[in-house]
Amino acid sequence: MKVEIRSFLFKLFNLILVACILFAYQAYAAKRQKKADTYAEELAEYKKAVAEAEHKYQDGVYEGSGMGYGGEIKVSVTIEDHTLKRIEVLSAAKETPEYLAAAEKLLDEIVAVQSVDVDTVTGATLSSNGILEGVEEALKKSEG
Repeated sequence: MKVEIRSFLFKLFNLILVACILFAYQAYAAKRQKKADTYAEELAEYKKAVAEAEHKYQDGVYEGSGMGYGGEIKVSVTIEDHTLKRIEVLSAAKETPEYLAAAEKLLDEIVAVQSVDVDTVTGATLSSNGILEGVEEALKKSEG
């Protein structure tokens, strides 16, 4: 009889142990699934934001202006396929030619990074700021 009780308790202990393992695994799996669902939602939001950003600018040619060292600097921004393709300085009548020439180096950099978030040119900071302001104004006009 003691052998039977001992066998029964051993089997009961094993059954409880298996039930605890299954319960723990279920909790672990539920937690991982919740993380996976959260990740999937964040990924979907990110993809949506990227898609919106890619089509942020409407195709066309837009103008903007900003204040440089010598006064107003007018720029033209060309958008093709929702991408910044070209920037030109239209006028900067009162700008010092040397400062303007140095600051115009920003134009290619802005196009390369597709943003006005670039550093100004040392020695031509005010002219650089005028160009950046003009490009930013033009880009705002192109937003859809």
